[in-house]
Amino acid sequence: MDKKIEKDLENLGNMYRQIEIPVELDQTINAAINRGKVVTNRRIQSKRYGLMAATLLIGLVMSLNVSAGFAQNVFKIPVLGDLAKLVTLRDYTIDNETSVQQIALPVFELTDNK
Repeated sequence: MDKKIEKDLENLGNMYRQIEIPVELDQTINAAINRGKVVTNRRIQSKRYGLMAATLLIGLVMSLNVSAGFAQNVFKIPVLGDLAKLVTLRDYTIDNETSVQQIALPVFELTDNK
């Protein structure tokens, strides 16, 4: 190699080694890492809550469609009963000595609010 190029490279290397690293750099890096951990923990927690909600919803839908007695009792609950009727996939007919009840597939109807 040419001596001039070697000398230029050596000067550049010396300049690079003389750069002072700021004291705050470690603190800034650690703060950024901690912020990333908080965001990751929030994502994990929100995924966990979403998975729990989906599991509960699937369990409710399965229970409504497997157990006629459970479905009948859930239908009596004011708000939950209406929602339960939407996800019931089976028809139930309960005929006993005091009443006859028929629970059919959900039907979605559009109403015209006049």
